Amino acid sequence: MNEYEIREITRNYPLSLLLDADPDIKKIEKYLNKGRCFGLFLNGTLIAEYVLKANKKEKSAEIVNLSVAEEHRRKGYARILINDALKRSKEEGFKSVRIATGKDSFQQIFYQSCGFEICAVEKDYFPNNYDAPVIDGGIELKDRVCLKKVLE
Repeated sequence: MNEYEIREITRNYPLSLLLDADPDIKKIEKYLNKGRCFGLFLNGTLIAEYVLKANKKEKSAEIVNLSVAEEHRRKGYARILINDALKRSKEEGFKSVRIATGKDSFQQIFYQSCGFEICAVEKDYFPNNYDAPVIDGGIELKDRVCLKKVLE
């Protein structure tokens, strides 16, 4: 793997990556205002990002957006981002990290391989919360699964 670094992005957000993970620009703007965006730079070029939002009341954090540029997928960068989010959340005193995705999606399986466990399923989440169908891997998403990892 080439040399990479992860650093916070505070302006000029990577909209193409953000929109790849969430097609609703209004939702993205809303959670960017409440969260922090981190980019993975490979040899100086941004290739992946995640947005981490704190829920101080519950002492938890949530990864609300995570995306790797298509040409860099399946090379371990998403796992690097997840591990960075977990480490950062623990250092900031959070007790758990949440993440949500389409039920039975590749992402769900991936998050479970990172140690996240299903904590809730929201029926018809995508049709009820997005104006247009959300398609992932050629399949229209209906239900959303929420996963949680307790930090030790």
